[in-house]
Amino acid sequence: MKALQPSSLRCVCRSRNPTTAIPHPLTAALLTTPPPPSASPNPRASPPRTRPFSVLNRPPPNYPGHVPLTGLERAALAIGSGVLSFLDPRRGDLIAALGEATATPYFADRLRRAMLSSATGRRILRDRPRITSTSLDLPRLRALPASTVGATYVAWLDREGVTPDTRAGVRYVDDAECAYVIQRYRESHDFYHALTGLPVVREGEVALKAFEFANTLLPMTGLSVLAVATLKPAERRRFWSIYGPWAVRNGLRSEEVINVYWEEELETDVAALRARLHIEAPPDLRDIRKRERAERKRAKEAAAAAAAGHPSQIQQVIVLVIPPFPAIHHDLLLLLVLRDGGQELLELGLGDLLSQLPRPRERDQPVLDVRRARLLDEPDAPQPVRRLGVQDLVQDRLPRFGFAENRGVSGNELKSGERSKGKQSKAKQSKR
Repeated sequence: MKALQPSSLRCVCRSRNPTTAIPHPLTAALLTTPPPPSASPNPRASPPRTRPFSVLNRPPPNYPGHVPLTGLERAALAIGSGVLSFLDPRRGDLIAALGEATATPYFADRLRRAMLSSATGRRILRDRPRITSTSLDLPRLRALPASTVGATYVAWLDREGVTPDTRAGVRYVDDAECAYVIQRYRESHDFYHALTGLPVVREGEVALKAFEFANTLLPMTGLSVLAVATLKPAERRRFWSIYGPWAVRNGLRSEEVINVYWEEELETDVAALRARLHIEAPPDLRDIRKRERAERKRAKEAAAAAAAGHPSQIQQVIVLVIPPFPAIHHDLLLLLVLRDGGQELLELGLGDLLSQLPRPRERDQPVLDVRRARLLDEPDAPQPVRRLGVQDLVQDRLPRFGFAENRGVSGNELKSGERSKGKQSKAKQSKR
């Protein structure tokens, strides 16, 4: 084979296409970049593994203030905040943490879907308004008519001594839009109070949480209803008989209250808004509590007056004649005196009772006169004195007598009548 000259070799190399020329193996080996030392020579080796999400390896926050949590951290936050908020319901930060820890991943998204299904809810998600004292212009709301939503809202704020600026920001919800949904629910809570008229006392908060649970299905609102166990017996009776049924009935039948654009309803009549949302106003809790406190105070004062010997108003007298004593004197009766502060059982004669009543100092002062007592069931019937058996006592078939003219009689006066009866009987025996 004839050897090629260097000049002919240079011609051959120039004539070839440089894009399709095959480099010499030695040249290719010199031009190839060597692999990094850490690379595996095995082509079937798996790609390098990334470190999973943990306490030491948190992803970046999804929005300002966001704190990403692991599943274990979220469970611990829910349990800890739930127990501590049950022991101290005044800790609003713990209740907020419980709501955020239990709202994801399902319940906050369900509320977001409810807003997306409504035209008003979609506008709220698009605008993302915030409810603060500055955005609402509270002085302007105080100038609105009293029947409007804005005036009712600001009147409730002034009466309860709260402000819309105390709502903390959401931190533990991962999705930014779901976080705003929870923030919107949190800031609208005072409007729910104003719409229903429930106060911020523990009893009112439990009733409103029951309403919110039936309407929003947020777990925190349902768990808050367990605080009914911490209420007083009278408050628990009111909740189960009045406010609990009201909350379930209205929460289920009303519209989604999260879809109310409160900033646009400030000049709306509050009764019209309740009718549009299918919400009925519950009984005024503060009035009920005031009436019950007044009744307890009157009963306490009456009991104290009776214990101190001061007069207390006699309401009714039950006259009993026990049949096992057939020879009993006709005017020796068993009188059950029903007073304002309780019951008092005395065995007195009618004559002794009348003799112990002081005479009126003035002409128009009323005097209790048992002889003018009339049967309550039959006002025109004469006063009966009849024998009663045991069945009458059991079945409560006792004649009840009311008085047209009543006056206060002290317990000491009635008891002194019993002592005078004993003195009279001893005097009769001594004469005999």
